[in-house]
Amino acid sequence: LPTLSRRCRASPADARSVQPRAPDSPVADPWITAEHPDPEGFHLRTIAALLDAYCKYVRGIGGTTIDAVFLDFCSLEQAPRSEEAEERFRRGLKAINLIYAHQVSYVLCLTVMPPGTARGYDARGWCFFERLVAGALKETQRLLDVGKLQVAPDAVTDFHAEVAAVCDVGRRPPLTPAAFEAELRERQFTNGSTDHALVARLYGEFVEEALGAATRLNFAILGWGDAQAEELAAVLPLCRRVRELILMTNAIGDRGAAALARSLPAGLEVLDLSYNPNLTDEGVAAVAAGLPASVRS
Repeated sequence: LPTLSRRCRASPADARSVQPRAPDSPVADPWITAEHPDPEGFHLRTIAALLDAYCKYVRGIGGTTIDAVFLDFCSLEQAPRSEEAEERFRRGLKAINLIYAHQVSYVLCLTVMPPGTARGYDARGWCFFERLVAGALKETQRLLDVGKLQVAPDAVTDFHAEVAAVCDVGRRPPLTPAAFEAELRERQFTNGSTDHALVARLYGEFVEEALGAATRLNFAILGWGDAQAEELAAVLPLCRRVRELILMTNAIGDRGAAALARSLPAGLEVLDLSYNPNLTDEGVAAVAAGLPASVRS
């Protein structure tokens, strides 16, 4: 396999034929070196094998294969950039939140690094941002940790059974911009600290534009307890248009229910806390007292 090349350019005819939409498979790929994200093709071999398996799976069920894949090194202009390239780079950054947060795209998290790599996936600022944004609005089996594979990527024969069902990432609640920035300070960037302010700004825009416009939040069957409910409660006031909040089949108890009750959006119409066995009458009463009129009626 060849190594990754800088931004791939499409012809004008290609550009006219593609409608604006989120890629089928954005990739959250940690850069292995500051000069090149994947100098020996370590990640590229995994990506190629999994995309091939996905295409075979989709064709087997009569679907259409992948229209687009987003890799930052190939899809965005890289430094050094001319003024024209810088403008294209800035326009591309504005699409980052849509690319990773879109409900129907798969996001592949390349959490396995080559031996000797200085920092792991979870210690990296961009990976933290991409994974958190990708988990906020997606349904299950769309945010995938490739490190959970039980077989070699090139040995996958059934994408659904061996990848989607096995590599599903346990989503965490979205954070407030302030909480995100606090956690971001604990992480590092390949090119030093220069991207910290940029990533913090992008996350703030995600909260404003995506969470602020979302009408349905589905956090069912994630194993969340009171701590996760409290994290969600902190950000709920920023989710101004939410009409449905699904939290069924978790482990939320009375403390978490009370935190949620204090933060429910005014326009909420559906709140599903069914099958939370730790919830007692005390917690139910707290939620009932905090329900907006749109639910009580």
